[in-house]
Amino acid sequence: MKTKIQDRIKIGRSRGDETLIETRKAGQLVRDSLRRLLQKSVCALAVFGWVQAAEAQLYGNYYISDNGDGTCVIEEYTGSGGAVTIPAAINDLTVVSIGGYDDYEGAFEYSSVTSVTIPNSVTNIGRAAFEYCYDLTSVTIPESVTSIGTNAFYECSSLTSVTIPDSVITIEEEAFFECYNLNNVTIGSGVTSIGDAAFVECNLTNVIIPDSVTNIEYGAFAVDASLTSVTIPDSVTSIGYGAFFACPSLTSVTIPDSVISIGTNVFLGCGDLTNVIIGKGVTSLGSEEFDDCSKLTRVTIGSGVTNIDQYALANCPALTSVSFQGNAPAIDPTVFSGDTTSNITVYYAPGKTGWAAFAASLGVVTAPQFSSTVYGGSPVLFYPTNGASNTLQLSTNAASGNWVAVSNAVTLAALQLPNAPSSAFFRLQSSGGNAPNVGLSQYFGQPVLFYPTNAAYLPQMSTNLAAPDWSAPLGNAFIALQVTNAPPNAVFRLH
Repeated sequence: MKTKIQDRIKIGRSRGDETLIETRKAGQLVRDSLRRLLQKSVCALAVFGWVQAAEAQLYGNYYISDNGDGTCVIEEYTGSGGAVTIPAAINDLTVVSIGGYDDYEGAFEYSSVTSVTIPNSVTNIGRAAFEYCYDLTSVTIPESVTSIGTNAFYECSSLTSVTIPDSVITIEEEAFFECYNLNNVTIGSGVTSIGDAAFVECNLTNVIIPDSVTNIEYGAFAVDASLTSVTIPDSVTSIGYGAFFACPSLTSVTIPDSVISIGTNVFLGCGDLTNVIIGKGVTSLGSEEFDDCSKLTRVTIGSGVTNIDQYALANCPALTSVSFQGNAPAIDPTVFSGDTTSNITVYYAPGKTGWAAFAASLGVVTAPQFSSTVYGGSPVLFYPTNGASNTLQLSTNAASGNWVAVSNAVTLAALQLPNAPSSAFFRLQSSGGNAPNVGLSQYFGQPVLFYPTNAAYLPQMSTNLAAPDWSAPLGNAFIALQVTNAPPNAVFRLH
């Protein structure tokens, strides 16, 4: 099954947005032919790995197999379709699974059912159980079900909504593959893994992944054209190859600190993606991770990343800001291929190393990360003095690349206080009478004071207002620029 989605990804990439690929692998076609020839077979040759099985018996509209313990498996539905309520017992045997005659034949495959209610005796929805049920619009899955098998609802193209109960632990590969009209899915809190290509080419708009999930597998939500948002909880540790490949409507993604491993091509071709935050657990960004994300403007990369592979941020023409929280990583020279590198600022965190060599090797501008706040009704941008060679710029449309130098910035006096007690209070004392309020904000967890430049003003600190012991605080000089008359939609950068 991986071969199929992998081929889709490769073909989809070579054809741009033409991602609806109808061809199937030759091996799959051969397998489909064989399984129909072997339908209702009692046994098969051991050389192919098939074993002796009890012959299914017909009762009403169902062929069933007796498990020998008072339970049975539905092997085939023979009814005329429409609305179907599956019985909890057939021939005095409790129905526990919806299966098929062999590893591939689905019990309801190609049937004309329009709705299905599954009884609460069933624990397993087996492989291909409802595959190619093109008229199926709704299905009720009870709390008894623990697994949804491979291809269970494959190409149920009329299915619009599914609620997966909390009892379900696994959603197997391609479970809802090519359910083109599936626009709403609720994933229960018991699910731990979302299988390979589980929701490929659905019509989902929003996905909330519960905090029980640890793995989002290979291509799980690939080619979901309507998907605009996805919530990844901090239980997830692994995101597989191409998990969100070619989701052109996805706008922003936050990868939590819990994620350790990200496969390659995960967000390749997500054309509307504008902002990405990668947590500190990730150690490597794979090849073509965010390739062809044409509206991507900002990326924040966690402190754990030590390696970035080829084309990871390639062909992102709107990219202007890449913020690193750790030391400069080893990086492939093609990472920014196809980008406007002259328009990109790579920001580094205080105390982190390797950025001069990084800038020289890739031809990009580097700058210290800045923070912002509001003081006196106007935005204030502040950052360490090693950014003195950078220019503060603004834009009202960052994606357009129309950046202009800020010409009306007022330089404030600023001081970073790395050793200030958390209980400290601050004020300005003035030798000339009244003084304005002192501005106070944070830069990487440390307080920064700022105030109008005036020789008469003296910042002071006390830890006890009841019995104040005001003294001059010790700190590091900082740059603080107050931008007056800034447009309300302005964004800023150092370049």
